Amino acid sequence: MDAHSFSCKPDENATFSPPAAADLSKYNIVIAYPLCGVFVRKGGKIAIDRDGGLTLGDSHYPSGDFCVDTFLENGLRKQEVLSCHRPSKWIRVRTYLFPACKVISLIFLSITIACHLFVPRLLAHGGLYLMCYAVSLFTAFSTGFSVNVFHEHLGDSSCVNLAIAMQFGFIATFFWLNVMCFETWRKIRGLAYQKRSRPFPSGIYVLYGWGAPSCICTITIVMQHLAPDNVWGVIKPYIGISRCWFREDIGLLLYFYGPISFAATCSSVFIVLTFINYKTILRNFMTMSGPQRERDREVEPDKKARPPKLPPVQITGPIQDFSTKMKLFSLMVFCWITEILSWKIPPMELWALTDTLNSLQGLFIFIIFLLNRHKRALVEEKFPLPFNLARRCQKLMGKAAPNQSKGSSESIPHEKDNNSTVSSVSMDLPKTTATS
Repeated sequence: MDAHSFSCKPDENATFSPPAAADLSKYNIVIAYPLCGVFVRKGGKIAIDRDGGLTLGDSHYPSGDFCVDTFLENGLRKQEVLSCHRPSKWIRVRTYLFPACKVISLIFLSITIACHLFVPRLLAHGGLYLMCYAVSLFTAFSTGFSVNVFHEHLGDSSCVNLAIAMQFGFIATFFWLNVMCFETWRKIRGLAYQKRSRPFPSGIYVLYGWGAPSCICTITIVMQHLAPDNVWGVIKPYIGISRCWFREDIGLLLYFYGPISFAATCSSVFIVLTFINYKTILRNFMTMSGPQRERDREVEPDKKARPPKLPPVQITGPIQDFSTKMKLFSLMVFCWITEILSWKIPPMELWALTDTLNSLQGLFIFIIFLLNRHKRALVEEKFPLPFNLARRCQKLMGKAAPNQSKGSSESIPHEKDNNSTVSSVSMDLPKTTATS
């Protein structure tokens, strides 16, 4: 078996003589895969017992759950095992849970995109970049959903195409987050140094946000179809060999996690610089408002002078943008740090909660979008009905709460003593009677 393509090839130099407790001539050697849907490649000390079962380390596999063969990898031949991977309870649960969570994310991502399309004023001041960010994540989640649900019915070409589309969507998500962090940093820096920032051509942002992921995916496609096998120094993606994704960790690191790490690092740098400039704005405003506080202290010496807040008209928009980008960046960093940790630190059950939260990113992005007061007001102006319904539900819940508390207080029995009787009667009498 070729270790890179996972396909059997004729080889006159290969010998098949695994250690067995009985004579192998008494067995029928079958050229096939294990009798299970999911299997993994394992190496180690191989031992086949008299019943045809396999002992590999601390695990034992019946005859139908493994195959032993000579693997050819980088010119070296070694005997290894393809063994069945029996899914745990969590794996069976996530088979249905993750697609459902991704559907929820896709619904809320669609709402976010539709709000930007039907409310053109949202596209101003960086709103276009947030919409592109949502479109990228929608592409990644929709292709991931298709792979999870229809993987048994996908052909080789469809499997590779969906994997490339998912790679493009996730990488573009980070690159558009990079664009938003850079644009916010430019605005805050202009306020900090009281310089009007020059308008940056949006075409450059579009070229960077869509063009860079397209180039990375194009290189991946070229290496997938044109790169030779088993050549030292050539890292081939090997997409769609054993699953609709990268087969080896080195290819996943080079073509996927590498570009994402670059974009995330750039975004973190812009976030830090933006926070430093924000502190500069605070210091400048406190310096400018110092004389006014001194005059207030002279007029009202007994009143404690509090530092005034920043004038909302001047920096409300950029600061809210910075808050939104900070929340999006924190969300993406949390999701991908836990994703990488779950990739390398077993068992998968340990990361059940974080993986579920990762699949609900679309919902959290919609919540972060609505937390921006200016954007929420624009959406409410265009679509007032959902907000009115939400307010009515809130009022009904508010009315129900006092009634419940009143009913609970009435159900408490009063103590039958003179003091309680006099006090209760006094509360019911008119004011003059109670006084007399």
